[in-house]
Amino acid sequence: MLMYNHAKHLMRIATTCFCYFASHILLAQCADYTQQNAPTPDACNTSYNLVNAVNQCKKVCIDMTTATGSTSPIPSCGSGTLTNDIWLSMLNPYANIPGYDGSLVFGWKSYPGYPNNNPTVALHLDVQGSVSFGFIPLPLSINCTDGFLADNITCTDNTDPSYDAQLVLGAGTVPTNAQIRDLIISSAGATNATVNSSQLWMQIETFNNVPGIVCFEVSTYQPGFSCGDPNTVTFTNTGITQTQNISGCLCNSAQNSGYFNPANTPCSTNAATFNSTTAYYQITAPYACNQFEIRLLNWGGTGDVNVSLLGNLSCPDIVTYDAMGNVTGTYPGLLVDSADVLAEDCLNTLGNNYLSTPFTTCLPAGTYWLLISGAADKSNYTASITVNNNTPVVVQASAILEGAYTGSAMTTNLTNNQQLPLTQPFNRPPWNYFGTESVANAAAIPANTVDWVLLEVRDAADKNLVAERKAAFLLSNGAIVDVNGTTNGVNFFYITANTNYHLAVKHRNHLGAITANAVLLPNAAPVNFTNAAMAEQAATQLVNIGGAYALRAGDLNADGIISFSDINTYASQLLGTSPYRDADCNLSGTVSIVDFNLLRPNIGAIGVSSIRQ
Repeated sequence: MLMYNHAKHLMRIATTCFCYFASHILLAQCADYTQQNAPTPDACNTSYNLVNAVNQCKKVCIDMTTATGSTSPIPSCGSGTLTNDIWLSMLNPYANIPGYDGSLVFGWKSYPGYPNNNPTVALHLDVQGSVSFGFIPLPLSINCTDGFLADNITCTDNTDPSYDAQLVLGAGTVPTNAQIRDLIISSAGATNATVNSSQLWMQIETFNNVPGIVCFEVSTYQPGFSCGDPNTVTFTNTGITQTQNISGCLCNSAQNSGYFNPANTPCSTNAATFNSTTAYYQITAPYACNQFEIRLLNWGGTGDVNVSLLGNLSCPDIVTYDAMGNVTGTYPGLLVDSADVLAEDCLNTLGNNYLSTPFTTCLPAGTYWLLISGAADKSNYTASITVNNNTPVVVQASAILEGAYTGSAMTTNLTNNQQLPLTQPFNRPPWNYFGTESVANAAAIPANTVDWVLLEVRDAADKNLVAERKAAFLLSNGAIVDVNGTTNGVNFFYITANTNYHLAVKHRNHLGAITANAVLLPNAAPVNFTNAAMAEQAATQLVNIGGAYALRAGDLNADGIISFSDINTYASQLLGTSPYRDADCNLSGTVSIVDFNLLRPNIGAIGVSSIRQ
């Protein structure tokens, strides 16, 4: 009995009451209601099971008129005398609530007599097991009315007009059986203890026997979103495209609270509107190269929905200690320290209903996080998550530019003098290609780079239909390589592997070329435009220099025809100062008579119709 009193004394750590001051959490307002009659007063063997309500986006309403009697285990809060109580319980919440992190929020509304009357709330612990002093085990039975559980519980109110106040317990407040065991050992001076079962009880005392119905919601709590308890969506390494649907109610529960960066929500709305209505998913992507699409299928609320896909998320664990400074456990962190926003948008079901990561971006296999947050009415949503096996099709090609050719290789003057633009130069007429190919700095450009070229993959049956275009670097040996600096060839993401296509190469001041026949992509051997048999009408389209065929210099306006219009372009740029001018046929960094001498012999050359597009 002495042991029991010691344990009882230690667990009476703190008393708690609801008081009224500013809050940092909003509870949900959902359409589902559950009516529950008040349990037998002052008896912890009859209760309403909180597990049925935790994180379910439900309101539970209890008629306090039937709750009579008085037990006053803790000091009163506010005015009046404790005359009614109700009991709520959670049996082994770590097993019954997926991802439970030891936190709890009880939020109430329509409280009888509010704000003059406030409830008093006590947390109790019911433990069954055994305790040992030396080698002697003794039965352990702690009843829920004996002692309190939580330490440093704060009294809070919130700004949600549909709620009067709420009680917030942070992560790790509700102990695991292992922590209860350590608590008993340290408080009773025992050598060992075994906890067979434990149950959390919440006792709510009212004042002055004021009749009326109190409605509440209960959830676990994270002030941002917790890294430890998202809904998990796993994609297996099979197939090309996989889709899974997700649905839920945007309310503040274990998975649904907070937003990674409220200041930067995609929808241009006050961040507080979305701060407590976020659904949180952890996605496992299976492929070496993944591409995501998130589509909003249904939204029962008004207003738009924020959707964000995150990567590289950092969320440190919370470590708890006992009175002796020993680590008693770790729990998922509450706040995200950092994350990369991979894609985000403001979606609705009226048209703008999806977002996706770029097909040109390869997301490696691993873990990603999806946040969905809605407007203040907190309604139901349905969305789909699609992951594509976005392994690129690598296209290999090579070509020579007549103007840059020196007899054995092409000049790299523009690279040597750091005169190449860092961003692809075809984002203007007549190409109007707005790809994002670029490098961070001049050092990221391969040292043997001649210039930028535009590589086009075209339909096998119709050369005029462009399936995909990519800007790439042309090297001095003729190889065309991706701007990522690692691919032996160029990555294409929108074409189908093991399919025949035509391939065309274009330059800003040389006549382009296209394959005579369709080729199977990806290709082990490069499409070599220096081979007369490879290009369409190579004898007239290309120029023979030392047995190799090269793209003709002089198409300064890139219209597929070398004519007097190109001479006009040359004349207009002759006195320019930019080192990167279209009239620079020999790619020396200047425009001079040498460039005119390259242009003049090719006047009258006309590209094939598909090149003149």
